[in-house]
Amino acid sequence: MATSSANEKKIFVGNLDFGATESDLKVFFECAVGPVEGINIRRDRITKQHRGFAFVTFASAADAKRALDTMQNVVHKGRTLTIKPQIARGGKSSGAAGRGKGKGRKKKPSLWGDKSSDGWFTPSADGEPDASTNGKAAAAGAAPAADASAKVSITLAPEEESP
Repeated sequence: MATSSANEKKIFVGNLDFGATESDLKVFFECAVGPVEGINIRRDRITKQHRGFAFVTFASAADAKRALDTMQNVVHKGRTLTIKPQIARGGKSSGAAGRGKGKGRKKKPSLWGDKSSDGWFTPSADGEPDASTNGKAAAAGAAPAADASAKVSITLAPEEESP
């Protein structure tokens, strides 16, 4: 006999009345469908009030399928329930491939040059990363090579005394 996975035995129940409790839902689903292993009403972390939906785990996958087939648009405590199969969380869907900063994305060179081992950027003479050292000189602590046109001189004027 094949064992069913936990996701096949679990359903999502939405649009719950905010006064509904685990025992209310357990009695409701056991009378309508079959034995229930557990009810998980999701609550707000701060206020501890439930968020209007729950997950119901049945004893068998057949009972969960029966609930999906027969319990659509059923009213509980004055609200029409939304019942869907439980979807596993945590895995990435195939639709997310190719978006974001994945491994296939090429990194643009920084205008400030390569980042040295101590975390500081070492600018190159022309504003482009230094291709000759490829950042190795900066990582070793050596100053990057610069030509004469890239030198910058700063002259500080003495402060004037006020009368």
